[in-house]
Amino acid sequence: MLSLAPSITAQEYNELYLVRKPFEQCHEKSSRESFKGQILKGKRNGMGYLVSRNETLYVGDFANNAISGYGLQIATNGISNCADARYYVGGWQGGRKSGFGVCYTTTGDIIYAGNFANDKPTDSYPSASKSTRRFAIINFSKYSCYIGEIKEGVPDGFGTLVLDNGDLWQGSFKNGRRSGIGLYLCYDGEWETINIKGEEATMVSSSVEYRAIDDARKAALRAYRQSIREEFSTWLGEISTLMLEYQAMYNAKYATANGSTADSTSGNYDSDDTSSSNKSEGTTCPDCNGCKYDSKAYTYAAGSAGGVRQPYHHTGGSGCPYCSSTSDHYHYPCAECMGKGKVYW
Repeated sequence: MLSLAPSITAQEYNELYLVRKPFEQCHEKSSRESFKGQILKGKRNGMGYLVSRNETLYVGDFANNAISGYGLQIATNGISNCADARYYVGGWQGGRKSGFGVCYTTTGDIIYAGNFANDKPTDSYPSASKSTRRFAIINFSKYSCYIGEIKEGVPDGFGTLVLDNGDLWQGSFKNGRRSGIGLYLCYDGEWETINIKGEEATMVSSSVEYRAIDDARKAALRAYRQSIREEFSTWLGEISTLMLEYQAMYNAKYATANGSTADSTSGNYDSDDTSSSNKSEGTTCPDCNGCKYDSKAYTYAAGSAGGVRQPYHHTGGSGCPYCSSTSDHYHYPCAECMGKGKVYW
């Protein structure tokens, strides 16, 4: 059992001052708050300590960066929605008091023990309690101090030990002894989760183990991303090869249909007839008004093979059925129409 000295109240001691040394080194610090504790997968997950700019200290559980689970709060300006309360010990959800909890006055007496929802008491407040528990700060001969719930003058309930060297312990106590699962948090930020049953203490997890697990997880993620990049690169290469093969087949087919010889590598064409009559009169596609038509870039669509439109020769009448022109001409493919499944105009 711990060796105890007389307990003192918050009126004689500032609780936030007691944790000044442990918070000389912390895991996260901003103008609003400082956090020290377990960070898993980049977020506050597990147990820890949070000191806020509004002079509040929280000791307990976190989940996904939020105060959630079980813990105690010390608010020098008073517990929210609980008049005359300085300390709260109980359940939390998303940063709000939730479930069963107990409020204590500045002198450490219970002012409310009941249920909470959405950060507010749901039972009659204040309420009488038959519990003999109190909230206090206790000096030890071996440790710096204990902050938390006591019964008959010894730690009993939930609380935290603050050691001279800046180390911290948080968890449950029974009859002056640590009991159950708690967090030992070193001054330098390393930690161990320990399960205490009687005189036996068993390490459940540690920051060293979790770092190794997290490093392995990150390495696996990097390897997966690299494999995706390589697979995507291979896929792009295959698509490019297929496109080149298709272009070569297209050039060969329509160069033959037009009686021309196509150079599939350069995109240049030799034609028996390169006169202006082989070129469409317009510079835009009459179907889509696209400007990607260039007679020099595509094999002209004259000839009869493969369903290619026949060259237009004016013999009187209403003109070309596609463009109404009365001049002799051919029709060429349009790049935009080709993308939409229309090959010729």
